[in-house]
Amino acid sequence: MSINSAIGESIDLINSAVLRKKIQSILKQNIPNDLSSDDSRFEAMTGWNTAKLRAEWAAHRNTTSCNSFNAWVAQQSGARPGGYLARGFLDISMCEQEVPGSWIWANSSEAIDTNQHPLPGDFYASPTAIQKFAHVGVVYSFDEVAQTWTLVEGGQGGPRSNMEFIRWNKDKPFHRDKINGWVDIVKYIFSNVP
Repeated sequence: MSINSAIGESIDLINSAVLRKKIQSILKQNIPNDLSSDDSRFEAMTGWNTAKLRAEWAAHRNTTSCNSFNAWVAQQSGARPGGYLARGFLDISMCEQEVPGSWIWANSSEAIDTNQHPLPGDFYASPTAIQKFAHVGVVYSFDEVAQTWTLVEGGQGGPRSNMEFIRWNKDKPFHRDKINGWVDIVKYIFSNVP
């Protein structure tokens, strides 16, 4: 390996670590604890409030704030304006069209064989029985030993709660079979990173 290659790899690692720490800082500073849709900060981050959400639910629309919250985090993190993350799509696997290699299918043989998992700052998507891409969230941390992750997610609550929340879900067991996959935020934002 040449000195220039080693320096380039070191710079990429530093940029990766800085971006992941930046996203953790954005989450911690702006969401010190759970926020309800009655909180003005919730509306600033998602464009939704309790009254608007209740009107959507009363009209039998399956409206949630998870994707709009993810869009806010992506915008704050430096994701490309107009890109899939910054627009708040539920099907974030489409990020692969923008930046090949940025989407990782959770149950691919490569992800399983190499024990890949989301890292801090990555965006994940999960399905439901009726919808292939039904929920998105942001990974705050991942504990390699315990195989748990801490997530920050909009779209918590819903019609049954009669309001929504942006919530911290701490030390949740990681089950790759319960998610579609994730966007490697470093590859997505720094598309030249190997």
